Amino acid sequence: MEFLHERKLIHGDVAARNVLIRSDFTSKLTGLGGACDMHFEGSFPVRRHAPLKWMSPERLLYLNITEKSDVWSFGILLYEMITLGAPPYSEVPPSNILQHLQRGNIMKRPPNCKQHLYNIMKACWTWKAVDRISVQELRKRLEAGKKSSNDRTVLQIPELVRPDLYAVVAGIETGIMENDYTVL
Repeated sequence: MEFLHERKLIHGDVAARNVLIRSDFTSKLTGLGGACDMHFEGSFPVRRHAPLKWMSPERLLYLNITEKSDVWSFGILLYEMITLGAPPYSEVPPSNILQHLQRGNIMKRPPNCKQHLYNIMKACWTWKAVDRISVQELRKRLEAGKKSSNDRTVLQIPELVRPDLYAVVAGIETGIMENDYTVL
């Protein structure tokens, strides 16, 4: 993300479904078809092409978005990672996500999530984009967390993931799941 933002590009759909991981654990952010150049004051008009539950408040409100909109979505990606793919806001229908966020609700800390990582997620989910953490600060906090981790946290999948049910809960078109996902 930092690489894109330095080049005045906004990804627009940061999510686990757009991350490829190699055998050496190098990751690549894909799905750049919706990436757009930032114009004028560093933002561009919103165009909806991502599932609602990954969108930042400014995007849901059809306001101009900036690189901070990608930061919001990165917080959702962190949640997906620590929960091994649990859909965000599973208790909230996609059509109600804006009202849910307007009430100041954010996702609770997952049981296996260290407080340091959850604090990073919360910094990504700050309502006002101007107050949201920068991608540079995000990287610094993640690196600091990596240094203090012990690599002994065991993540367990709570149940078998059914792509069709996941798509409904996450608010993703089921056709996308059939073509683009493999459940191991």
